[in-house]
Amino acid sequence: MEENLLNELENFTSIKYLDDVTNNNCCNDDDQDNSLAHQLAIKDRQLILAAKCGKALLEEKDELERQIELMNRDYQQRIDLLEQERHELRLLLEQVQSECDTKVVETNEDKCELRRQLNDLRREQRMHDEQQTQAIRE
Repeated sequence: MEENLLNELENFTSIKYLDDVTNNNCCNDDDQDNSLAHQLAIKDRQLILAAKCGKALLEEKDELERQIELMNRDYQQRIDLLEQERHELRLLLEQVQSECDTKVVETNEDKCELRRQLNDLRREQRMHDEQQTQAIRE
């Protein structure tokens, strides 16, 4: 619709058309009056078309602004969800990191305990071997 109005307005405001109307060689007053009336009618039509075009453009602008507002709301909701998700992931990461740190500490404690047990067993084995060696010598 807006395109048709704009095309019509362009046709009415074209230089060739206006030149044809304004360069009308009139000889008598009636022709001049008709020419002026005709020019006024054209100007009125152009004004109406310009008003329609302006109104159509304003309506289109309003619609575009409404669409932009909807898009902004949609993107803000997406941003909010992503921020919430990121927060939850950070909490999960902290939890997993804490669990991992705890496991590392426990594993190190287990390693130390196993080394202590191994050393005890080796000591006992040496003592046992020494007792057997002494028993064999006696």
